[in-house]
Amino acid sequence: MRQGAGARVLVVEDDPVLARIYSCALAAVGYVVDVAVDGAAGLERLLAERYDVVVSDLCMPRMNGLDLLKDAGRLRPEVAFVLMTAQLDPQAYDAAREAGTVRYLLKPMSMDQLARAVESAVMLSAARRKARGDRPR
Repeated sequence: MRQGAGARVLVVEDDPVLARIYSCALAAVGYVVDVAVDGAAGLERLLAERYDVVVSDLCMPRMNGLDLLKDAGRLRPEVAFVLMTAQLDPQAYDAAREAGTVRYLLKPMSMDQLARAVESAVMLSAARRKARGDRPR
Protein backbone atom coordinates (compact mmCIF):
# COMPACT_ATOMS: atom_id res chain seq x y z
CA MET A 1 0.00 0.00 0.00
CA ARG A 2 1.22 3.53 -0.76
CA GLN A 3 2.27 6.11 1.77
CA GLY A 4 -0.74 8.19 2.74
CA ALA A 5 -3.11 5.23 2.57
CA GLY A 6 -6.32 5.99 4.37
CA ALA A 7 -6.15 9.66 3.38
CA ARG A 8 -9.38 11.24 2.17
CA VAL A 9 -9.59 12.15 -1.49
CA LEU A 10 -12.36 14.01 -3.31
CA VAL A 11 -12.57 13.26 -7.04
CA VAL A 12 -14.40 16.02 -8.94
CA GLU A 13 -15.20 14.76 -12.44
CA ASP A 14 -18.28 15.36 -14.58
CA ASP A 15 -17.80 12.19 -16.64
CA PRO A 16 -19.33 9.39 -14.53
CA VAL A 17 -17.25 6.66 -16.18
CA LEU A 18 -13.98 8.49 -15.52
CA ALA A 19 -15.08 9.38 -12.00
CA ARG A 20 -15.66 5.70 -11.28
CA ILE A 21 -12.34 4.65 -12.82
CA TYR A 22 -10.39 7.24 -10.83
CA SER A 23 -12.19 6.57 -7.57
CA CYS A 24 -11.80 2.78 -7.88
CA ALA A 25 -8.10 3.09 -8.74
CA LEU A 26 -7.44 5.31 -5.72
CA ALA A 27 -9.54 3.17 -3.38
CA ALA A 28 -7.59 0.10 -4.55
CA VAL A 29 -4.38 1.61 -3.14
CA GLY A 30 -6.00 2.50 0.17
CA TYR A 31 -7.47 5.98 -0.17
CA VAL A 32 -10.95 6.85 1.09
CA VAL A 33 -12.61 8.39 -1.95
CA ASP A 34 -15.72 10.48 -2.51
CA VAL A 35 -16.94 11.82 -5.86
CA ALA A 36 -18.56 15.10 -6.90
CA VAL A 37 -20.03 15.65 -10.36
CA ASP A 38 -18.83 19.24 -10.86
CA GLY A 39 -16.94 22.06 -9.16
CA ALA A 40 -19.95 23.47 -7.34
CA ALA A 41 -20.79 20.06 -5.86
CA GLY A 42 -17.11 19.61 -5.03
CA LEU A 43 -17.01 22.89 -3.13
CA GLU A 44 -20.10 21.85 -1.16
CA ARG A 45 -18.37 18.56 -0.21
CA LEU A 46 -15.20 20.43 0.80
CA LEU A 47 -17.19 22.66 3.12
CA ALA A 48 -19.02 19.72 4.68
CA GLU A 49 -16.16 17.18 4.96
CA ARG A 50 -12.45 17.10 5.69
CA TYR A 51 -10.30 16.02 2.73
CA ASP A 52 -6.58 15.75 2.24
CA VAL A 53 -6.60 16.00 -1.54
CA VAL A 54 -8.91 17.08 -4.33
CA VAL A 55 -8.43 15.52 -7.76
CA SER A 56 -10.39 17.67 -10.18
CA ASP A 57 -11.06 17.88 -13.89
CA LEU A 58 -10.30 21.33 -15.25
CA CYS A 59 -13.27 21.69 -17.64
CA MET A 60 -16.67 21.08 -16.02
CA PRO A 61 -20.12 22.68 -15.98
CA ARG A 62 -21.30 25.07 -13.23
CA MET A 63 -17.80 25.62 -11.81
CA ASN A 64 -14.55 24.62 -13.46
CA GLY A 65 -11.58 23.09 -11.68
CA LEU A 66 -9.58 26.31 -11.58
CA ASP A 67 -12.42 28.21 -9.90
CA LEU A 68 -12.84 25.32 -7.46
CA LEU A 69 -9.12 25.46 -6.70
CA LYS A 70 -9.22 29.20 -6.05
CA ASP A 71 -12.30 29.03 -3.79
CA ALA A 72 -11.03 25.97 -1.94
CA GLY A 73 -7.64 27.63 -1.45
CA ARG A 74 -9.32 30.43 0.48
CA LEU A 75 -11.62 28.17 2.48
CA ARG A 76 -9.45 25.06 2.97
CA PRO A 77 -5.80 26.11 2.41
CA GLU A 78 -4.49 22.81 3.81
CA VAL A 79 -6.11 20.75 1.04
CA ALA A 80 -3.77 19.90 -1.85
CA PHE A 81 -4.98 19.83 -5.47
CA VAL A 82 -4.33 17.68 -8.50
CA LEU A 83 -5.88 19.06 -11.70
CA MET A 84 -6.56 16.95 -14.79
CA THR A 85 -7.31 18.05 -18.33
CA ALA A 86 -7.58 16.57 -21.79
CA GLN A 87 -6.10 19.68 -23.44
CA LEU A 88 -3.00 21.46 -22.22
CA ASP A 89 -3.72 25.17 -21.90
CA PRO A 90 -0.56 27.10 -20.93
CA GLN A 91 -2.58 29.92 -19.33
CA ALA A 92 -4.64 27.50 -17.25
CA TYR A 93 -1.47 25.61 -16.32
CA ASP A 94 0.21 28.81 -15.11
CA ALA A 95 -2.91 29.87 -13.20
CA ALA A 96 -3.19 26.44 -11.58
CA ARG A 97 0.46 26.50 -10.50
CA GLU A 98 0.06 30.01 -9.15
CA ALA A 99 -3.01 28.93 -7.17
CA GLY A 100 -1.14 26.01 -5.60
CA THR A 101 -1.82 22.92 -7.69
CA VAL A 102 0.47 20.03 -6.78
CA ARG A 103 0.21 18.26 -10.14
CA TYR A 104 -1.37 19.03 -13.48
CA LEU A 105 -2.10 15.77 -15.29
CA LEU A 106 -2.91 15.34 -18.96
CA LYS A 107 -5.67 12.86 -19.78
CA PRO A 108 -5.41 10.09 -20.50
CA MET A 109 -2.96 9.21 -17.76
CA SER A 110 -2.11 5.91 -16.16
CA MET A 111 -3.66 5.07 -12.83
CA ASP A 112 -0.12 4.79 -11.47
CA GLN A 113 0.51 8.42 -12.49
CA LEU A 114 -2.69 9.42 -10.75
CA ALA A 115 -1.80 7.49 -7.59
CA ARG A 116 1.71 9.03 -7.50
CA ALA A 117 0.25 12.52 -7.92
CA VAL A 118 -2.20 11.90 -5.08
CA GLU A 119 0.56 10.49 -2.89
CA SER A 120 2.59 13.71 -3.36
CA ALA A 121 -0.49 15.79 -2.65
CA VAL A 122 -1.24 13.84 0.55
CA MET A 123 2.26 14.58 1.83
CA LEU A 124 1.85 18.28 1.05
CA SER A 125 -1.54 18.38 2.78
CA ALA A 126 -0.06 16.73 5.89
CA ALA A 127 2.77 19.27 5.94
CA ARG A 128 0.30 22.15 5.60
CA ARG A 129 -1.80 20.79 8.47
CA LYS A 130 1.27 20.34 10.65
CA ALA A 131 2.42 23.89 9.89
CA ARG A 132 -1.03 25.19 10.87
CA GLY A 133 -0.93 23.22 14.09
CA ASP A 134 -3.87 21.00 13.17
CA ARG A 135 -4.02 17.82 15.17
CA PRO A 136 -3.50 14.58 13.27
CA ARG A 137 -6.50 12.40 12.51
